[in-house]
Amino acid sequence: LASFKGTELHETEFYQCDLRKADFRDATGYKVDILGSRMKDARFSLPEAVNLLADLKIKLS
Repeated sequence: LASFKGTELHETEFYQCDLRKADFRDATGYKVDILGSRMKDARFSLPEAVNLLADLKIKLS
């Protein structure tokens, strides 16, 4: 239930965290371990949310 809304999280990494219902809307500068963290109902906004895909090793075009 943490709120990071609008926060600059310069080089902050969330690794194996419980981020359920966390609010990352309009936050920047963070990295989330999406494979090891609990993220149900977490909220994100674009374009920063695209960075969540980095752990999946996929390419967007």
